[in-house]
Amino acid sequence: MAHNDLFSLSSLFITPIKNTVRNSSHLALKKGKGTAKNINYKIHSSFNTILNDNSRGGVLISQVIYHIHDQNKLNLSLFLTSIGIKASHDLINMVNILPENHNSIFKGDNLLFEFLSNNFNKLFGFNMMVSLKTIKPNIMYNLPLEYKKVIDGDCFGIYCFVHTKTGNYGVGSAISCLSRLLYHMNSFNGHRLRSHLHNWIMANGDVSSVKWAPIITYDNIVQ
Repeated sequence: MAHNDLFSLSSLFITPIKNTVRNSSHLALKKGKGTAKNINYKIHSSFNTILNDNSRGGVLISQVIYHIHDQNKLNLSLFLTSIGIKASHDLINMVNILPENHNSIFKGDNLLFEFLSNNFNKLFGFNMMVSLKTIKPNIMYNLPLEYKKVIDGDCFGIYCFVHTKTGNYGVGSAISCLSRLLYHMNSFNGHRLRSHLHNWIMANGDVSSVKWAPIITYDNIVQ
């Protein structure tokens, strides 16, 4: 994706993954009710230990993994690094210790598992053509935003900066795209350290020379 990506170290590189499970025969359980769903897409073997975990947390995180693959309209090669695998199992362990009894003395914790089970399967939003050949957001915003309303700006997801004169772009991800934009604006305004992205933009027409847009978003249930 990118000889012209403005992020020098945080780029999204799409690497072919050969070690995949083709036409996977895994069964996904829907909301823990025992309803099986045949999976026909490729799932990288790095997900196997999670998908084979039959604990309460393992089943929930497996549902999340299947849902992400269902929503992968760009056909990205999805895989977990060793850190991602460890983090996934840590998350499974945290889910497993949540109380099952709704009358638990731990207040909100006793409802958290039910909340996660009912809210993990939100739809991804695409503010761009579903293609890896180019990044062309359908809706872009001039900077600074000030009080403009932003579609899906507070969602978790992937966002981009596009330099209007050269077509160069920078891509990043955040739990809240809008909060991350404020972080970038503080760097542009000299209130935080600047990265390669900020320095390049300021040297090539300043912040008014770029547009910003969330491009792939997902409801942020954390917030």
